[in-house]
Amino acid sequence: MSITPWPYANAHIWIARGAVYLLRIDQAYSWTYYDDLGIACYIAHDPKHAFIATYTDVICLDSAGFIHWRTPVAIDGIEFLGETDGWLELNCCDDPPDVWRPRRVSIRDGAIG
Repeated sequence: MSITPWPYANAHIWIARGAVYLLRIDQAYSWTYYDDLGIACYIAHDPKHAFIATYTDVICLDSAGFIHWRTPVAIDGIEFLGETDGWLELNCCDDPPDVWRPRRVSIRDGAIG
């Protein structure tokens, strides 16, 4: 289980056994569910967006909790490596279990670079 604080959105992103939730600090009984295959969360340098990695996709959330874009980039896993010049730097598993390739996804619109 992982819990990622997202101060800009006054929320936390929880990933528990793959299930991804957004929980608002000021609304204890309000939560939003996104996916069953979540593995990691990354808060961008511009904290207006949070990114969720599933086994296959990257999901971009805006601070209201809405999905801004969703892009499939892998078959069996995604690792966030960071960001440079408006791009998310990723390591993506294309051929389980051992073939990992670097990819870039645009923070603005989810386009693969």
